[in-house]
Amino acid sequence: MMRKIDVFYNKLNLFLDSIESQLDAYYEGNEGLIEGTELKSTSFANFSSDLQSFREFLSDLEERLEFLSEFSQIEDFAESFSRFLGVFQDFPINSNKTILFWIKIVKKLLEVLETDGVDPEQEINLEMFNLVDLDEEVVKHNFMYFDEINFEKSILIFSLNESYLDEFLVNIHSAHIDLLFAWLKLFDLHTMNDSQFVIMEVDLEINRKLLLSILKLQILLSGKEIKALEKYNTKPHIPVMKYFDHNRKYNQFESIINVLNEYNNQTFLLDKYLKLYHVVESFMYKHKVCVLQAQKGSVPFYIGDFQSLYDKFSSNESAAIKDFFDEVFKEIYDGTTTIRDVLHSDWNSLAGLNPEMMPKIDFLFSSLGLKPNYKYDKIGVNFDGGMFSVLVYKIRNNIVHNKDSEVHFESTNLPEAAKFLLENYFIPVLEKVIFHLIINYNNLVWYSDNKMFLYDE
Repeated sequence: MMRKIDVFYNKLNLFLDSIESQLDAYYEGNEGLIEGTELKSTSFANFSSDLQSFREFLSDLEERLEFLSEFSQIEDFAESFSRFLGVFQDFPINSNKTILFWIKIVKKLLEVLETDGVDPEQEINLEMFNLVDLDEEVVKHNFMYFDEINFEKSILIFSLNESYLDEFLVNIHSAHIDLLFAWLKLFDLHTMNDSQFVIMEVDLEINRKLLLSILKLQILLSGKEIKALEKYNTKPHIPVMKYFDHNRKYNQFESIINVLNEYNNQTFLLDKYLKLYHVVESFMYKHKVCVLQAQKGSVPFYIGDFQSLYDKFSSNESAAIKDFFDEVFKEIYDGTTTIRDVLHSDWNSLAGLNPEMMPKIDFLFSSLGLKPNYKYDKIGVNFDGGMFSVLVYKIRNNIVHNKDSEVHFESTNLPEAAKFLLENYFIPVLEKVIFHLIINYNNLVWYSDNKMFLYDE
């Protein structure tokens, strides 16, 4: 148990003790250097004086059992320390960032105290809480879980990011005052790193991976996001032949128009890719019907025709997407060049965007279980509809499937090479292909008739 007034000042006093001790040791080791110039000697003397004056000011407040209410003195001290560090950059305690962080927490605490009031000699039990360095950013921004029934089950996750802190403190109210005292009790003003920390009831010997999983689940249970998802806000890539023929019946693409509307409303990278794949999937079926329609002409369609068509899709989607892109790659894209050549050129241009990414692409494809010929350079040489379809289908599966036996793409932990390929290749080229096939009449995905004859009249 500790008095709240002691909790309030304890860590600040310990920090000032450290500075005072280091000042003495630093002077002993550098006396000649310090006294050798007027700038250094004056700076050292001024800061030593400011430190003693500030300590006397705090001691007087503590003796009178008063919380710090006027911040000009501590802000002046923080500025004095900053000037000192500007001259003595090798001083062992070389950052006042944590002092400024401490000030922000205290200002919020005093704002709450002013509203509700608190006895400075009131004791508070915070022994159940510990501070753990998480070594990584577990949640975007800071996070608080406050348990009104079991206070000891409350959790506070924070980093030294000032913008996170400002945003977070807005949501701190009088009900959370004891958690603020726990923060002051455990916050180490010597902390310099930018990782996140957690204050909670936890054994310091707990397995770190277990702790991280518990925290992530608690965050999700609270309805918060662990990390921001990868976003893609680039407008669709417009095909070269982009003008609509008003004599064509574009209304046959109404269902695909709705999917593309959903696509434009999506902002997250993996979701956008899946929407494009849904269009490709629709085109795969549409293409087979178009082929069947062309073969039959005016001859009636039979149930068996459709049965064999859909049996093929249900049994081997990878074969169906290959058949589709084999035909798509023959399509003329800009009047002279095939879609295959355009997509091939776009693939080879990736190396110019970021040469360091190419080995990472090779490693990614290997980790996905693709054959050795699926390397960046080899694909550039042997590029065809089959290879392209394998990559498109594989990426789709690694987003949709979540099996222990294969890599699962997650937006919060997406491999760097996968993000690069989606943003710079697969999404742009699929946009080009899809809009080209919709805008420009072709035999691949355009129905030649809106009727199907199922029997002879």
